Amino acid sequence: MPSPEEYEFRYYSSSGEYRFSITSWYNAEFWVAEREVGSLVLDIPENMGASIEKYLEEDGIFEIYREYFGEKKLLFNKRWFLGLWRYKRDESGIKYLRIRCLGCNNIIDRRIVYYSPTDSEATIDSVEADDAIKGIMRENFGSLAESYRDISNYLLIEGDLGLAPQIDFDGFSYQKVLPLLRSICDASYSAGTYLTFDVTWKPEANKYVFSTYVNQLGVNKGIYGQKTLYLTVPDERDGINSGGLSYASVAVDGIDRRTAVYAGGQMVTYNEGLDTEYEERTIKEAYDQEKIDRTPFGLWEDWQDARETADDDAIQEVANSRLEDWKTKIVVNGHMSDAFTRFFGREFDYGDIVAFKYRNKAYDVHIDKVMFTLEGTGKKVIQIMTRNMEESYY
Repeated sequence: MPSPEEYEFRYYSSSGEYRFSITSWYNAEFWVAEREVGSLVLDIPENMGASIEKYLEEDGIFEIYREYFGEKKLLFNKRWFLGLWRYKRDESGIKYLRIRCLGCNNIIDRRIVYYSPTDSEATIDSVEADDAIKGIMRENFGSLAESYRDISNYLLIEGDLGLAPQIDFDGFSYQKVLPLLRSICDASYSAGTYLTFDVTWKPEANKYVFSTYVNQLGVNKGIYGQKTLYLTVPDERDGINSGGLSYASVAVDGIDRRTAVYAGGQMVTYNEGLDTEYEERTIKEAYDQEKIDRTPFGLWEDWQDARETADDDAIQEVANSRLEDWKTKIVVNGHMSDAFTRFFGREFDYGDIVAFKYRNKAYDVHIDKVMFTLEGTGKKVIQIMTRNMEESYY
């Protein structure tokens, strides 16, 4: 059965011992995205499945290697944890083994924030957001966790850098760690700095590494970055000798906009013990006054529940963040040409900022999701999804 030679799926036991490699398959699909777990699905012939099935185990490890331009690299610097395998039949009756794995950001998703509401750790008080994230990781995965939760022999949490804005955050005891870290990143972005995180595999250290990143996960090749890479539809009128897109468009999307958000915090008791005692939720408001004043019907309201906190600043931040989410979006869309995707991993990579140019406008966009689809016939599709990095856009 013909199959691409440029990809190799290496399998290791859960303890890290090499077992086998897969170089032919029916179908393979895998993707990574910032602040997401990611997934790998691999369909292999029945006879191959029978020969390897004895090695398969929960948390068995796959690595994906891609050989291009004469160099073989570990894709995304990631490993993938085996979670499911079963035999299936396709519509023509051919039986195959399906293997499904989760990306190594899944490590983060395996913990809750194990603080009680009275623990001091359950409050972030004027701490740089990137350092706050690493503190939560150390207290739930690393050297500051209880011994049965400490995996610092396998996971290295990088040191504090204090590069993100200081934030206040509370009320997150017993929450799952992964969505909490996303919320802290959102709070940093609302305060003016993009923040993200990732788990990668470092073979030289024989450890997984948890890192935070400000501004971008990868390299800035945007409008004001070094070695700007323009993605555009080739057009002599543009005056730019870059291409890479077979299609491009820009849309102004205000169909779901909101211009006022009211956030309600915890119920607070006032005049406690007196005849005039009463309870009331703290309400904080956020407005986009410029948009409100623009049309007769510009006031478009929304409500956001923030009952997990009674802190005025935290409730205000919830309102501000929600208003930001609901602002009019400039949606840039482009289809990368098949010929250009082969430069992925060489000229540009996952997490990079690149410049998207359409007609007379240019925008910085962030490559925050990449999906590979490989067929056993040799056909491959690489989908590269971006997000606009300008503050006024999404």
